[in-house]
Amino acid sequence: MDHGFVLDQQFFNLYVEDNPYDLLDVAMRFVDRFTGDLLTIAWVQGGALVMATKGPDAGSIWYWDNDDRRGTQRHDQPQENVELLSPVADSLAALFTHALVEVPARLDEIARNSIAEGHFRQVAPDNAGTALPPELRR
Repeated sequence: MDHGFVLDQQFFNLYVEDNPYDLLDVAMRFVDRFTGDLLTIAWVQGGALVMATKGPDAGSIWYWDNDDRRGTQRHDQPQENVELLSPVADSLAALFTHALVEVPARLDEIARNSIAEGHFRQVAPDNAGTALPPELRR
């Protein structure tokens, strides 16, 4: 993949009522964007992560850039969007253990200084990072 994304939101789930992160609800919102063999599993900055559910790539994770300059929003068809997906990892396990990288030190420093100087406030939900392997949590 020749570009990146910020994974800063929770993955969609099935366990909370009236939840904007409900996996089935979000799947219905994407029926006009992806073919039936793909399931949207998480929002990321600038797009979404999708998982292949059928075929030889079943279980693999892909990135959909909703600002992809190659796309034409007026004429988007599911197959056109599928052709624009970028491969991320062969599985969820590989995504968490090999495909994600830490925020660059300089960017982390800028963010921490901005919080310390009062320009922003840090928001950390109680369950933030619980899906990550222990060695990747902060």
